[in-house]
Amino acid sequence: MPNDWYRSRNAPLGTPRQDGVPDDTADELSLLSVALRHKVRLILTGIVATILAYAVLTQVTPTYRSSAQVLLEVQAELIIDIPNAVPEAPDGIATLGSAIILIRSPQVMRSVVEELGLTTRAEFNSTLRAPSLLDRVFDMISAGVDRVRQMLGFEAEPAGIGRDPVERAARALRSKVSVRSLGESRVIEISTESQSARLAAQISNAIAVEYIEQQIAMKAAAGAQVTQWLEERTNDARAQLEESERKLSEFGSEMIASERTSSMDLEAQLLEANTQLIALEQQLLELGAQRAEIANLRADGNYLTLASVVELPTVTTLVERLAALDNTIVNLTATYGDHSKTREAQETRRQLIVLLETESARLISGLDVRLGVVGDRKRDMAAKIRVLQLALVDMKQDDFRRDALTRDFDTARNVYERFLLRQKEMEQRGQFQSSGARLVAEAERPSAPVSPQKAQLALLAGIAAGGGMLVFLTIGEARRPGKVEVAAAESSDLVEYDQMGVLVTLPYLSDFRHPPDILRYFQQHSDSNLAISVHWLKSYLKPRSRNGTSLILVTSADQGEGKSTLSMLLAESFSRDFCTLLVYAESESWLADFAHSDASRQASFDLLSYSDDILHAINGEFDCDDDFGDRLGADIVILDAPAMPLSTSLLEIGQQADHVIFAAAKNRAALHKIRNCAWSLEQMGIAISALALTIVPRDAQEKLTQIHRPWSPLQLPKRKNT
Repeated sequence: MPNDWYRSRNAPLGTPRQDGVPDDTADELSLLSVALRHKVRLILTGIVATILAYAVLTQVTPTYRSSAQVLLEVQAELIIDIPNAVPEAPDGIATLGSAIILIRSPQVMRSVVEELGLTTRAEFNSTLRAPSLLDRVFDMISAGVDRVRQMLGFEAEPAGIGRDPVERAARALRSKVSVRSLGESRVIEISTESQSARLAAQISNAIAVEYIEQQIAMKAAAGAQVTQWLEERTNDARAQLEESERKLSEFGSEMIASERTSSMDLEAQLLEANTQLIALEQQLLELGAQRAEIANLRADGNYLTLASVVELPTVTTLVERLAALDNTIVNLTATYGDHSKTREAQETRRQLIVLLETESARLISGLDVRLGVVGDRKRDMAAKIRVLQLALVDMKQDDFRRDALTRDFDTARNVYERFLLRQKEMEQRGQFQSSGARLVAEAERPSAPVSPQKAQLALLAGIAAGGGMLVFLTIGEARRPGKVEVAAAESSDLVEYDQMGVLVTLPYLSDFRHPPDILRYFQQHSDSNLAISVHWLKSYLKPRSRNGTSLILVTSADQGEGKSTLSMLLAESFSRDFCTLLVYAESESWLADFAHSDASRQASFDLLSYSDDILHAINGEFDCDDDFGDRLGADIVILDAPAMPLSTSLLEIGQQADHVIFAAAKNRAALHKIRNCAWSLEQMGIAISALALTIVPRDAQEKLTQIHRPWSPLQLPKRKNT
């Protein structure tokens, strides 16, 4: 591949072009050069146009403008201390915009027209002026429309409809009135243009006053509507209050007639009954414990402890006699032994024990009687509590009903009082309504007209005429024969592209947004320009024999240059004659998604992701499995490499590749990037076999076809062995 010429061009990117294209073409056709060559003609044209424009403007009726200023108040001043029933709008852009629209409303315009009698002035009533050519044409069109309506069977428009002079004058006045806000303030400026200076000031002031008066009237009407609505709501609230009061009174009468006690009395009785019940239960527990203790002491014969527990004089006396008798028996036994006195004392002791047992039995019997009496009292008290609880439940229902009626009454009274208070406030507010705006600066009679500005307009007319003449002369010279055509620049670029490698152009398909659609189009239209270009490139790159694997590396300067799409189409073209494998080196490329889609299964080539295993296999350093080996044993391996710069491993593959294809979009601004990339690859010992111009528009494709025709597959140039 001849790269000597390209290397001489690549090093200094700022060197002038040597492709034979004249550089002074743009200078010859520039506006400045044309103006210098025809300066006399341009100056005369400007002077004549200025004089004619000034002469015409002297015949135009002068127009005067006068402005009045209205200040929007953030909150209307309260004459009396009553809340505003019609809340003022918050200060902001929406408030100013609304006020501007209302000032130019048809109602305000009609009121001003009637107040100042503008229907009698020809400036605002077109019927008082002599009809112009435009008016005659409009009348003819209106008459024709009326005749067509009559022919179609529509009723004729009543005479006079749409001919209201006040309406016409209002529309004319609205076109002469401009309203705007001054900066970020709340001041609105009302400007009016008229042929009369005095009338312009009168109209501006009248519009401002009319707007203020209409605001007052609108707020008064709104206040009257609110007052009427409040009066209706107050009457309804009064009726509800009277009804609630009647129901509450009837309930009180019913309670008095039934002689029912209140729930508070029942609750007090229930509390006392519960207290008594608790006391009885405590008494039962104490009596039961005392009886059990006496029974246990009696069974154990512990009469001394029994006497201290019961604390009865009889039992205490018996226990004391028993203790004294025991001492006597001990003494007698010690003194006399088994003597009659001793036996007599023992008999007496047995009698005392019988008396103690009898007395303890009597005590236990008395405790049993008391337990029975207390238990009966407890049961009676429990029954009484149940009765009181049922009565309390019934009384609670009455209390709930009374509370509900009381709440309804209080609510109705509050609602009535609020509506009544608001009604009185509105009646007083309606007498002191504020407009929310005031006239801060009245319009004054202007001393000088605002239009026409004769000197300025005449000067602008002269400048515009000179500029138009300059453009006309420039276009005329550009169309003269002998000028350099744009195709020369295209041809010079193609010459430089050819020096880099074999050049092929791929047209841009605007109807397809996704690469699989382009592949489907490529498969179905073998006679398209896209298919012819790709097949031609395949014919140039195909190996001379089927011995071994031919490796083709595809790269580009930037992303989005159509590199991956070119790799896919080239793989599809090769797959018709060779066993082809497409390897994509970017895991985030759309080829990764395409490899797992149904469209890839319909393709006749294999897809494989780039990895170190593939790199070693290509270099012959890795023993892969059968399926992997079959896929790497393809006749053609196309490696879709990333955009420049390439990694070290990919540069090594590029040095061993049979062909390297560089893809670039049709863009002259990126030519220096292609030069730098080609020079970098050449420094690494990688020669570019072919340069593919992708995404070429249709009109550019036609120009390129006329300028440069690729070699026919039957007349291929001699390829450089890599």
